Amino acid sequence: AVATTDSFLHLFDIPHYSNVQTGTAPEVAFQALVPPVKIPTENDIVNGNYPATGTNWYDHLIPTDSIDLKCAKITFNQSKGNSTFELTETLAPNKISSISNYDRKKRLALRMYSSQHMVEWLLHLKNYGAE
Repeated sequence: AVATTDSFLHLFDIPHYSNVQTGTAPEVAFQALVPPVKIPTENDIVNGNYPATGTNWYDHLIPTDSIDLKCAKITFNQSKGNSTFELTETLAPNKISSISNYDRKKRLALRMYSSQHMVEWLLHLKNYGAE
């Protein structure tokens, strides 16, 4: 996950082939999103010796989901040992929701590897505007 200065939290899927595990440094995890780029030489192109992966180099850099922290509320279960919390973003109305007076919401549940780690996350998210 990456929080930006405009108060968005962007979530990314880490490729299955990376060695990223719970507790891995953020810099290491982010580098796993950027595969090594092999620039083909002229000879590679002429001989057809460049790998065709089927994916673009930037595919893992596109967020899987994003949430506007300025429009988000945090809820969590205070039971001992539970390190899960929920972010609920109230979305802008669309044509259907404005007619029906329906509040559109996006809900994400995030589980941390420890309660202490969850508290750190909650403090950071509140600094970015989440309630």
